[in-house]
Amino acid sequence: MTDIWVESSRSRRVRLWAESILLVLLGFTSLVAGLTNPWPAVAAAVVMFAAVLLRHWRPKLAAGLALVAGLMQLTQWTAFNPVADLGFAPICYQLAVQRDSSARRLGLLLAGLATACVAIVMPLRAPGPRTAADLVATGAALGAMGAVVAFGGWAGGFMRFQSRRAVEEQVAGRLADADRRRLMDAYEQAQTRNRIAADMHDVVAHSWAVVAAQADGARYSLRTSPDRAEQALEVIGETARGAITDLRRILTQLRHAESDEGTIGPEQQQVVLDRMSASGMDLRFTETGERPTSSLLTLTAHRLLAESLTNALKHGDLFRPVTAILLWDNGFTLDIRNAIGATPGSGTGHGILGMTERADLAGGQVTSRREGDQWVVRATVPQPGQQAGQQTQRPQQQEQA
Repeated sequence: MTDIWVESSRSRRVRLWAESILLVLLGFTSLVAGLTNPWPAVAAAVVMFAAVLLRHWRPKLAAGLALVAGLMQLTQWTAFNPVADLGFAPICYQLAVQRDSSARRLGLLLAGLATACVAIVMPLRAPGPRTAADLVATGAALGAMGAVVAFGGWAGGFMRFQSRRAVEEQVAGRLADADRRRLMDAYEQAQTRNRIAADMHDVVAHSWAVVAAQADGARYSLRTSPDRAEQALEVIGETARGAITDLRRILTQLRHAESDEGTIGPEQQQVVLDRMSASGMDLRFTETGERPTSSLLTLTAHRLLAESLTNALKHGDLFRPVTAILLWDNGFTLDIRNAIGATPGSGTGHGILGMTERADLAGGQVTSRREGDQWVVRATVPQPGQQAGQQTQRPQQQEQA
């Protein structure tokens, strides 16, 4: 980002040309004014000229030289060079515009000293007898001129400093907003990737678990029970076609971020239950309560139910019943239990991780763990806008799928 405190090369060239002309005029005028006075007036003009030249590169050194030039003029009234004292204005301006707070304070101090000296000391150096009223009047006049020059220059510089800082804060605020939007976009993209990855896992794992179970059943009953083998092949075909439809929907979501998954109804849920039953699972499913209209709740419940039953189909003991209870009450509560098989497979961990992420996105929680000889999955998801009663518990390292 371009530093707003640094001038561009073009503006610097324009400023240097303008200042060079003004400095030549100021230096010439102050020298001419000093030639008619004693040497301190000429020396003060030379020192002040040098201070004005150095103010951009060494502002604090320029302040010191300006103070020396002012002290030279305090020796006597005839050494007073008001033309050279005009240099206090650009020097105080340059000090006030600095980011360094000590430089700004130094400029304010220099302006105060210059004004006080010209208002107090110079009237006392004036020749001839003077009354107190004359001293006060002269001091007030000189002090006013000094304040206009010194404090006016400092005030202009300080206003420039405030303007630069306001622009800097505005730019910093916009950059912070841009970073915040970038982080939010990255977070949303990560959430979308996780959700699509969970969808892919659900579709592939569920569909192929059913296909594998039906293929084994068809192979075993092909000779002894052709009707059952034909039924198993029909289930395989329906499952494969359903998986293709789901994959097309997921691809649509990848291409079009605004696409909607829709609301999962009892029909889609019944398809999952029928597939599991047709695959040889003794499924005992109970659903109570009124199904909500929230697509987030119904989709989350559908995915959690399908993934849990897929785990039971792949790794559970199918000779024993699988119980699934779905309660709709200010959200839903899902409880699925299956007997652990004699040789449970070792999963990759994506199944339970995906279920946990789904529940987290919906504001709920999922626990999946072994209880005795059973594997128990419990999920609690509240209505949108409510909070779950407990924090989400991370699944154990041992997972069925």
